[in-house]
Amino acid sequence: MSFVGVDWGTSSLRAYLIDDTGAILDQRSGRDGISKTSGQWEQTLLRYIGDWVDTGVHDVVLSGMITSRQGWVETPYVSLPADAMRIAEEMVHRRVAGLDLWFAPGLAFERDASTVDVIRGEETQILGQLAEDSSGTSLIILPGSHSKWVLIDGGTVTWFSTFLTGELFNAIAEHTLLRTTLSDKSSKKAFVEGVTLGSASETGEGGILHKLFSLRVRALDNPNGAVSKDLLAGLILGTEIREATQQLARLPSAYVIGNSVLARQYITAMETSGLAVELGNEDAAAAGLFKLFQDRKVPSGL
Repeated sequence: MSFVGVDWGTSSLRAYLIDDTGAILDQRSGRDGISKTSGQWEQTLLRYIGDWVDTGVHDVVLSGMITSRQGWVETPYVSLPADAMRIAEEMVHRRVAGLDLWFAPGLAFERDASTVDVIRGEETQILGQLAEDSSGTSLIILPGSHSKWVLIDGGTVTWFSTFLTGELFNAIAEHTLLRTTLSDKSSKKAFVEGVTLGSASETGEGGILHKLFSLRVRALDNPNGAVSKDLLAGLILGTEIREATQQLARLPSAYVIGNSVLARQYITAMETSGLAVELGNEDAAAAGLFKLFQDRKVPSGL
């Protein structure tokens, strides 16, 4: 039995038609995130999947910000530790226009009584990568506006940490004085230099605030009065890697999942920092949606 998996975030939507073996039969995407389509949930969904529904498909699993307070149906956060079965059991079911909709929950990690970290949407990518290997301990890295480092032990999510990496880069590159000193010219050398600077101990090189200002000084020393944006990207990413690895007692097998260009940038940064990492399943989101569909808790009468 085929079903539809939908990854519906703040700025985009991606829908997959998936068969009963987990194979992707079709997919389509667009910029109809929840920030653009608020209140037009059913109409937007049917615009993407209406022809699939006409063939008899009626089950839809939805994840991402569509399940947040600003989305269609708010779902709870599942506290760690959590495995695939427990996450699937917490999905919220709704019957809409003849469709059985399953809204995925988020994940919450309580570090202490006053500090909680959350995931909303990335849980499908995590479950998809778990389908590849769930036997041992592994680390899943999910680059993005809010990058996630997720620790898996025997098929169970036991820890994660979030970093404001992508959002910080955009804010600095577009809305601070540094933007006037940043060149769009790509430079792998500058990126590696930035990673090295960011991953260095703060005791000798100063903290992130001092390092950021040092980019302006470097630009003043250059004849063209600028430095590559890749230097800034490397600095912020190197800082993320240093802060993340400081939280881990050891670094297990690591996988980077996401946009191929960004994922490969992370791999370069990790290797520069002396850390081994592999490119994860590029269809992890679809694989995770399939796992949620398999393990869903079907209400009596359906």
